[in-house]
Amino acid sequence: MYTNNDVTKKYPGATSVRDALRHIYTEIWMECVVRSPLYRPGELQAAGEGGNENGGDSLMGRFEVGSTNFESRLDVYLRAMPWFR
Repeated sequence: MYTNNDVTKKYPGATSVRDALRHIYTEIWMECVVRSPLYRPGELQAAGEGGNENGGDSLMGRFEVGSTNFESRLDVYLRAMPWFR
């Protein structure tokens, strides 16, 4: 997906894509994932990620992003952006 970072021309007063990404990382990601007491660096598992192809669960004990409210807060934030449709 390609987007022009200068969305403020089309939507005056809107947050730029760069500022939105900064907010997502510093406010939503850091608050919901990194500051979680369950999070351990190197043990991050994407939502829906399963075990290995042999049927074993090689990811057992890993921190799952889906166990936080990151996705719901991200969804609420992005839906509030006039350029996100």
